[in-house]
Amino acid sequence: MKKQMLFLILGISMVNCQNQKAENPPLAPTEVIAPAEVVNKTPTATNSLNYLGTYKGTLPCADCSGVETSLELTEDFNYTLTTKYKGKSDKPVETKGTFRWSNDETSIVLENIKNAPNRFLVADNSLTQLDMSGKKIEGKLASNYILKKIPEAEAAKIEAKNNDAISDQQNTEIVGVHWNLTEINGRAIKTDDPKGYFMELKPDNNFKAYAGCNNMAGHYEYRGERIHFMRIVGTMKACPNPTAEEEI
Repeated sequence: MKKQMLFLILGISMVNCQNQKAENPPLAPTEVIAPAEVVNKTPTATNSLNYLGTYKGTLPCADCSGVETSLELTEDFNYTLTTKYKGKSDKPVETKGTFRWSNDETSIVLENIKNAPNRFLVADNSLTQLDMSGKKIEGKLASNYILKKIPEAEAAKIEAKNNDAISDQQNTEIVGVHWNLTEINGRAIKTDDPKGYFMELKPDNNFKAYAGCNNMAGHYEYRGERIHFMRIVGTMKACPNPTAEEEI
């Protein structure tokens, strides 16, 4: 009886060992556990900061009371720099171009700017203007060379206000004027038609036009510095030479 009990216990032990081995099978000879690769990538402004957006501030000026500055950076590496010299001119100066990162990826360089500082140190929600040699300006006035990033909502309001100002200026300059067509796609237009080829933009954002045969009309909108024409209709006369109308 004792021998039977001993065999029974040994049998149960062997079964338990086999189950444990089945649950945790050894690695095959070709299976190797490789340690996880550790990537030590040093954080830089290019990969750790959300630097895109609009920055504003008033920078020091040698012969005026300050330079009101706005710098917009977009994801396609384009920039728009707007400056206004307080006490000298109320007319803002706008410069557009592309920007690139410095070799150490800590600052940006504005292309298309000569004989003036064009480097800015990128930090969290701020840009610091560097000197002509690309070094940070030290001293009591150092904090005056910082542009602060403005919230996206505020930037959108400023852009809308600027577009409205552009539209108002364009309305004053071109709306209600009888524009004679003199060139299409670089080709000079000459006509003996007493009416001439013309287009007129109306204050209600409608327009009318004529190019030798049919009368045309439609709607127009300002989009930035461009005019887009839409919902164009016209009479359906059989024209002997409809080339100009088709191009318009």
